[in-house]
Amino acid sequence: MALYDKGSFWIAQDGGSRILRYELRSWYVFVSCLAISSIILSFGIGDLVHGQFEGLSILGAALLFFGFMYGLNVAFAKVRVAAGIKRAVTEE
Repeated sequence: MALYDKGSFWIAQDGGSRILRYELRSWYVFVSCLAISSIILSFGIGDLVHGQFEGLSILGAALLFFGFMYGLNVAFAKVRVAAGIKRAVTEE
């Protein structure tokens, strides 16, 4: 959980049971994905300036890359954080 720079944990009541809820933020991963997507996008803008219309496909590739990488990070985080919390609670 070293990539996370901000977060909170709380216990919610749901009927007769308690549920551990959490919200974590990873600003560094977001900025990294955004920077790499911007680099991909800059190649597309260069193509548009030189009169080639392939830059629009580069824009799509940059958006797709950003969505895929950040979404993949969120998916992995859901599994890793839940396993880390369970491991921390069960170990003494």
